[in-house]
Amino acid sequence: MSRVLILGSSYISRSVVSYLSQFQAVDITIASNQLDQAKEIASKYSRTEAVELSIQNELNLSQLVGKHDLVISLLPFRIHLPVAKSCIQNRVNMLTASYLSPEMKALHQQAVDADITVFNEIGFDPGIDHMLAMQCFDEARSKGGKIRSYVSWCTGLPAPEAANVPLKYKFSWSPAAVLLNSLNPAKCLWKGKTVEIPEGELMNHPQDVDMSTVLKGAEFEGIYNRDSTKYLDLYNIHEVHTLLRGSLRYKGFCTTMRCLQLMGLITSEQHPRLQPGSSAISWQELVADLMGTNTSTLKDDVLERTNGNSRTLKEIEDMGILSSAQVPQMGSPAHCLADHLLPMLSYKPGESDMVILHDIIDIEWPDNSQERRTITMVEYGDPKGLSAMARTVGIPAGIAAKLILEGKIKHKGMVLPLNKDIYEPILKEMTAHIKPPTVTSTIL
Repeated sequence: MSRVLILGSSYISRSVVSYLSQFQAVDITIASNQLDQAKEIASKYSRTEAVELSIQNELNLSQLVGKHDLVISLLPFRIHLPVAKSCIQNRVNMLTASYLSPEMKALHQQAVDADITVFNEIGFDPGIDHMLAMQCFDEARSKGGKIRSYVSWCTGLPAPEAANVPLKYKFSWSPAAVLLNSLNPAKCLWKGKTVEIPEGELMNHPQDVDMSTVLKGAEFEGIYNRDSTKYLDLYNIHEVHTLLRGSLRYKGFCTTMRCLQLMGLITSEQHPRLQPGSSAISWQELVADLMGTNTSTLKDDVLERTNGNSRTLKEIEDMGILSSAQVPQMGSPAHCLADHLLPMLSYKPGESDMVILHDIIDIEWPDNSQERRTITMVEYGDPKGLSAMARTVGIPAGIAAKLILEGKIKHKGMVLPLNKDIYEPILKEMTAHIKPPTVTSTIL
């Protein structure tokens, strides 16, 4: 019997438990500081129990880790480090869906010495995106092909019928992080030239992305993701002239987000009127203060910031941030805005999310012919069950966990799903649970 410890009781945890609980040889423990939530998940599955745990209690964490064969950390990425250290100390394998941080990467040799696997980046994005890309790259290279261009768009969004809200976006992770990430710098390789977007300028550079053959009637724009050029080494595709990884949004997102930035609302800097215990302030008073104007001309001043875009102004008004409603005291404008928008931009009962992966890969063959391969995956959530994001993160994580328990993943230390002996069995098993991507080929 194998014992799996799942840290966290989120909707992703439910998906992983749903997958692993079908195997009679696996016992599951869900550990969370929200015990009632963990118990609710555990009650629906056999051989699953819930326990209360605070990660800050290193002794309790270590004792619990030591009783299991594998730890799946579905906590915020900043909390993975103490979990990894405990796994190394107890010589227990670990898995997480989060990006491999520099701090985690620094533990590689310690994990190797402990003879354990610490599997990272095995969800949807990152995870499925890595595996589908590497599968295409490796297949092309095995036939003498060279990768000349790689453009990858991934996203989690409300399904079109549930996107009738400001920004056409709903939160599936930290609302404040979604807002503040719009300020990130970005870097990519485009037609042989390095393109760098400075901090704070990202929303000025949306790229139209045509998805009309997949989602008729929906228009999308792409946002560059941080530093795409690091994937030259990670994917070993140094021969490309174009390398871009980004996120999709419904068209108009960037224009509205840029307006929020120009209004002074997308900042984590502390504001004296937004501290707990300070005198109340309304949204229109706060925005007027941040913009250096007054409430009597506020609407006209915001319209000017949108360059006269009445649609964007209506979205701003629909958010309720030009109203006399009181601002929650959360310290900074961005955190106040996130708290204010959360009820409005949350999924309601009966609504579905969707995830999209859209890769465009150009291959040059030995006879100098050029092929464009397009890999597209669209998955919808079940309004009465698991969301698309929960399934597409939880299922690959669950499959990888099962392979680790069976001793079929031999790699030790910090591991990513980039090797053929790892991604092939995961992608094969995924087809029984997630609709396979559509792959099309065009000769250029």
